[in-house]
Amino acid sequence: MTELACHRKRDGKALVLALEGALTSATATRFLREFDRALGEGAPAIALDLARIEAMDSAGAAALVEAWARAERRGVPLRVNGLSEAARTRLAIVGVLDHLAPA
Repeated sequence: MTELACHRKRDGKALVLALEGALTSATATRFLREFDRALGEGAPAIALDLARIEAMDSAGAAALVEAWARAERRGVPLRVNGLSEAARTRLAIVGVLDHLAPA
């Protein structure tokens, strides 16, 4: 799987980006473009729903860390929820699971 879909919806004041498919080296740039678009719209908070991520590599995990850093620089709270097993495993392997998705 090399495709990534990014569905946008509102949850209260937060903008939710629900990702579906693969967050990998082939799709990380597209994800960051979508994330930057959400930041540019002035959402007071952003939530990433990763429940439907089927594959994630280290580049995908790095893209999530970069998204977190971009949100932090803008003062926009970011939460990650709905972790699929693929996302949970990769984030744990690269050592950022507790940072991005605290229990």
